[in-house]
Amino acid sequence: MRIPAWFLSGAVGVALLAIVAANVPERARLLGLFPIAVGCLAGWGFARIAREIQVPMSRTLLALTWLLVAAGQIGAVVIVYRQRVERLQQNLPKDPLAEATRQLLAAEPEPGESEEIRAHREEIRESVRRSQEARRERLSLPMFLRDRVSALGTWPAPWPAVFWAAEIFLAASTGTFVASRLSRRDVEMSIARGDGIH
Repeated sequence: MRIPAWFLSGAVGVALLAIVAANVPERARLLGLFPIAVGCLAGWGFARIAREIQVPMSRTLLALTWLLVAAGQIGAVVIVYRQRVERLQQNLPKDPLAEATRQLLAAEPEPGESEEIRAHREEIRESVRRSQEARRERLSLPMFLRDRVSALGTWPAPWPAVFWAAEIFLAASTGTFVASRLSRRDVEMSIARGDGIH
C-alpha cells in the first residue's frame, strides 16, 4: 500500500509544481536551467515522500519518478502555451467586417452572377482562408516553441521541439538523480542509526 501512496502523492506534487512553474514570471524561466531546477525540486520531493512513508527508491520507483517529472515538465509548458493562446485570442481585434465577409462568402453564388463576380468572390475566399491559416499558425504549438527559443536566435523546425525534448529529458534525468541520491543517503543514515527502512 506504500507504493500507491508514494505514486499518488508524487503525482499530485508534480501537478502542483507544474502549475506553479507555469506561473513563474517569464524572465525567471531561463531556458534549459529552469526546467532542470524544477526537476531537481521534484526529485527532492519524491525522495522526501519515500522517506516519510518508508519506501525504498527501487528501480521501478526511479523509473516512475523519471516519467512523472517528464510529465510535469510537459504539463508546465502546455499550461504556458494555453495561457499564451488565451492572451493572443483576447488581443486579436474583433472585426465585424471579417464576420460579415465570412457570411457573405459562405452564401451560395447567385444563379445570374457573372464570371468576374465569381472570380472576385473566390479571390476573397482565398484571402480569408490564408488569413485564418496565418492566425492558426500563430496560435500553434510549433510557433510557441519557436518563440520560446527566439532569445537564442532563429531556429527552424524541428529544432525548437528538439530543444524542448532535451529540456524534458534533462529535467527528468536530473530529478531522478536527485531522488536516487537523497534516497540512498537516507538509507545509509538509517542503517547507521540502526533503524533501516521497512
